[in-house]
Amino acid sequence: MSLFTNIIEVTKTENTGYQPFISGAALHLMGNFHFIFKQNAVECEEKEEIINKARLLFRSNIANAFSPERAADELQVGYSWFRKRFKSYTGLSPGQYYLQLKIEKAKELLASSNMRIKEISIELNFDPGFYFSKVFKEKTGFNPTDYRNRTRDV
Repeated sequence: MSLFTNIIEVTKTENTGYQPFISGAALHLMGNFHFIFKQNAVECEEKEEIINKARLLFRSNIANAFSPERAADELQVGYSWFRKRFKSYTGLSPGQYYLQLKIEKAKELLASSNMRIKEISIELNFDPGFYFSKVFKEKTGFNPTDYRNRTRDV
């Protein structure tokens, strides 16, 4: 019989000494709730720490051939677990988040440097060919040249 059910049953019968029993059982129940709450809080902190470390890994490897799977390996967690937790915390899958960081860096380079678009593509380790321009346009609504011209005209 569960502790909560036991408290209810003893309260119904009101046998001699039931009040101290109920008080002790209620304290025991509160202790259980506190333990579970603390356990969940620690697990949440650990998960959040892993997600923050992943964000740092992505930022520090923005110009490298890096993958979400490699991030999970470096963090010593399974990729499936990592992907679910990362998306629940950030709203983006690890791959989408990493791509977003690369696009933001590309926007910064297009606006503030004279690097050629191909150089930016290579700098940020995009696949060769038109992949960079295609993805950049999908994510920003502009091709890299138009984006550069718009930011420089401002």
